[in-house]
Amino acid sequence: SAVRSFFEQIPSDLVNSSNVKVASIGPATAQQLQNLGVTVDVQAMEHTIDGLLAAIEGMYQ
Repeated sequence: SAVRSFFEQIPSDLVNSSNVKVASIGPATAQQLQNLGVTVDVQAMEHTIDGLLAAIEGMYQ
């Protein structure tokens, strides 16, 4: 999966850092992240790039 491939490319200490926020484009991606032990901080309401960006913006407002 894209999620697994992504996390194979980055250092595990970065993934487990409390300073890192994780956003998911939708429920399938969120489930894959959770299966890897990654906490999802925000999930897009609309499962598009625009929806993902809106969710990320909303975290910081």
